[in-house]
Amino acid sequence: MTADERLIDHVALVVAAAGTELRIDSGAGGRLAGGDAHELVLLGADRLEQLDGAPGPFRGAGDAVLVGWAGDQERLWRAAAAHPGTRVAVLPDASAWLGEFLGERGLRGGAGTVLAFAGAVGGAGTTTVALLAASTAVRSGRSTLLIDADPASGGIGHRLGMGSRGLRPPEPGGGRGPARASGLAWDDIASADGRLPPHQLADVLPSTGGLSFLTWSAARSPESPARAEPVSAGVLSEVVASARQAYDVVVLDSGRAGPGPLAGHAWGAPDAAVCVVPGDRPWSLTALPTELAWLALVTGRLPSGHDAFTVAAEAGMPLLTYVPPLRTIRRASADGAVLELGRHRVTARAMAPVAALWERGREPEAAA
Repeated sequence: MTADERLIDHVALVVAAAGTELRIDSGAGGRLAGGDAHELVLLGADRLEQLDGAPGPFRGAGDAVLVGWAGDQERLWRAAAAHPGTRVAVLPDASAWLGEFLGERGLRGGAGTVLAFAGAVGGAGTTTVALLAASTAVRSGRSTLLIDADPASGGIGHRLGMGSRGLRPPEPGGGRGPARASGLAWDDIASADGRLPPHQLADVLPSTGGLSFLTWSAARSPESPARAEPVSAGVLSEVVASARQAYDVVVLDSGRAGPGPLAGHAWGAPDAAVCVVPGDRPWSLTALPTELAWLALVTGRLPSGHDAFTVAAEAGMPLLTYVPPLRTIRRASADGAVLELGRHRVTARAMAPVAALWERGREPEAAA
């Protein structure tokens, strides 16, 4: 909010570098009013009079930063002192601070839903379930990113139809957008300097059938299953937080260990954590982080005298849903056609409670 063209040009560069959006109000008069909780007001030194009568400290319109040049410094700090909760950026010296502040605050403002999947035991089918969830989100019209954060997975490319022939084109009606085999992998992101702006994610990640995905490089495959180094909690948190801004649904396949390190990173923490519990084999929950509220997704054949609710209760979790042992799921996973399973009635019914996690937020209805 300023009529200073030079200030607008300078702030626009800072905002662009931070990967967020700038709206300009250069008109005079009026008063600051409550707005979107995610908005940040940058108030130029020429508009300080609009602080009078504004909601303090801008609680209705997010935060506020008073911006100006060195000659405005005394006025800016005096206004900030009179309105606790505001910040001051004296440009150009504070440009780096302002850019970092905008970037960090933008991460907190992401609106997408992040679902984390972990296995109660290795080989529980966590990756297949994560793929089913991502496919369900795509078919519901959500922009979706699947993140393979399990260094022991060998990559998920083969599950999506990648092989010597590359990505298969999506079938008619099977997804939005063309298949794109090339793109960044964990190997590239983990070694890169700086943050990947949210608005660039969809352009640099591979995709197929309307689903974007982030996995390990093609060098790690079932034919060469070299275990990758785990992605650090800080890098994973930033990627997840950026993805939350860029996509409606982010599905995180965190393997056996679970997304525990993310629990301490507010911007990358999952909105819901789902534990894949096989009903037909022994399992242990000792590796799962206890600071997350887990929901049980039971798979496989059920032991005699047990139903899915009983298995979930023995795991100490509420039941989210039960995915029965379907030959079509095993075959589709082996053939790289998991994304096509969303059209099957039984699979769609089993995944409906998972869809409720992004349809209605963090409190899904009880499993039926």
